Amino acid sequence: MLKEWTRFERYIHREHAKLFLFVFFALCSVYTLGAFLDVVDDALERRVSAFVALKVALLKLPYGVKELGSMAILVSVMLFLAISSKHLEPVILRSLGIRLGVYLRPLLQQALVLSFFLAVNAFYIAPHLLALSKETYKVEIKGEKRAKMFTPVGIWIKASGYFCYIGYFDEQRKLLKDVRCFNPDNTTLYAASLLVWDRKRWIGKGRFWSEKEYRKLRHLQMDFLPSPEDLSGRRKGPDEMGMGELISVAYDLYREGISVREYLWEIGNRMALSLTPVVMVLFAFPMGISEPRKGQVALAFVKGLGLAVAFYSVFYGFSYLGRESIMNPLAAAALPVILTALVGYRMAKGVDE
Repeated sequence: MLKEWTRFERYIHREHAKLFLFVFFALCSVYTLGAFLDVVDDALERRVSAFVALKVALLKLPYGVKELGSMAILVSVMLFLAISSKHLEPVILRSLGIRLGVYLRPLLQQALVLSFFLAVNAFYIAPHLLALSKETYKVEIKGEKRAKMFTPVGIWIKASGYFCYIGYFDEQRKLLKDVRCFNPDNTTLYAASLLVWDRKRWIGKGRFWSEKEYRKLRHLQMDFLPSPEDLSGRRKGPDEMGMGELISVAYDLYREGISVREYLWEIGNRMALSLTPVVMVLFAFPMGISEPRKGQVALAFVKGLGLAVAFYSVFYGFSYLGRESIMNPLAAAALPVILTALVGYRMAKGVDE
């Protein structure tokens, strides 16, 4: 009996994996096509090869996979259960006195594996490739100059022969903290705890060293530093940072007393979206088990897409509340996932009652 049971679970793993891969690649193709069409006009207008636009779209794909993975498993579970019902498998299992919950364990195992890969993608792969996609679009399609991107803290830049370290850049108030600039050609060094943008230059108190002198300056000017607009244009967005970098920047900004809402929002969303495959399986299982009827498979596909759209509408509705400080960003990301998991669990328990 145990051998037959293992064979049945292998059958579920194999057949559902086929459906999942089909749905996943279909959704990825649609997403890539949409991203390609979004930039190909700009490429053709500037007489750039359409392959560059395709490159931009493909580099952006891992960012979309954060949502597409859980959407694909929801639709594939609905399809798998609809096909099983069409073949009378649930009827046969019930007649043998076997609970329909036997479907759930292998589906949850696959969802856990998918969650792991989605987490790795969302935490490390997607941010890097998204930044590369944006850079490719700006440089190869828009013709802008390539520039090194940096976070708002711990910035290293080269400006007019100086190598500069900036501890913190406040984009809104246009100020810099903990600035040190060194020119190796004439061995001069500038240091300032705070610089403020005054129309055309950075001004503040600081110190100046050279081979011949040392001075404290009450009106230190650092004309060689880039403008706030230039620095803002090279600032990395939270969606372009790896998870470790994101947490580190959020911690440094928190110590400065700066709002870290957008960083917490990004952290919460990545973590919540990585867990959604498990939630989707719990939710799709009771919705997918049904009596055999005509047109059931097509209906399951439409129903799956509808449920996915409904879930993400609720998820990003809560996410908006977190982004606008109406709710805690982490709570806003976690709440719809937890509520959906509880509803799905209760419904799944009721399948065999």
